[in-house]
Amino acid sequence: MAGIKGKSGGARRGAGRKSNGWHAEIKSREDKIKRRKANQYAPPRVTETVGGAREGPGRKAFAPTSAQRNIVEKAAAFGLTHNQICLLIQKSNGEPIERTTLTKYFQAELGAGKPKAIATVAGALYNNAVARNNVTAQMYFLSRVAKWTDAPATTIVDQHVTVDVEAHAAAEEILAELDRRRAAREAGTDFTRIGEVKPATTH
Repeated sequence: MAGIKGKSGGARRGAGRKSNGWHAEIKSREDKIKRRKANQYAPPRVTETVGGAREGPGRKAFAPTSAQRNIVEKAAAFGLTHNQICLLIQKSNGEPIERTTLTKYFQAELGAGKPKAIATVAGALYNNAVARNNVTAQMYFLSRVAKWTDAPATTIVDQHVTVDVEAHAAAEEILAELDRRRAAREAGTDFTRIGEVKPATTH
């Protein structure tokens, strides 16, 4: 009887261990299903990178073309503002570029546009004055570059002396006024204003 009890007890203990193993496996599967469902409805994880995440997948850096560089250079020569020039240059999506993009990729064209335009126009003016003997272009070049100025219209020029008629007339009037004042003092009269003689009062 004791041996039977021993077998019976041992069998129960073995069955209990087998039952506990099935329960543990079922619980592990249930836990996996719960975690899978939780990950399915959870928001995606965002990882930060140095410089920030790129806007949109596969976004390419702006690459200016030679045609766009010519447009920026001419627009800068014409005196357009940076905001106006941005409207002339478009990105791959058709939108205008930002000012930061303009100054980053077109710095050379923004700086060289105006000087190149001035040199081109000055060269054309010089060629027009020299090659075509254009008197108007010659006069403009000499007045602006050589700083030549026209003589006043009221100037008389002879072989030795150049006299401004208006200045000469003003000087003559001042000298005449001084002569009148001197004559008035000698005659005992005084002046209320230039050109007007007031008899001196006697006491």
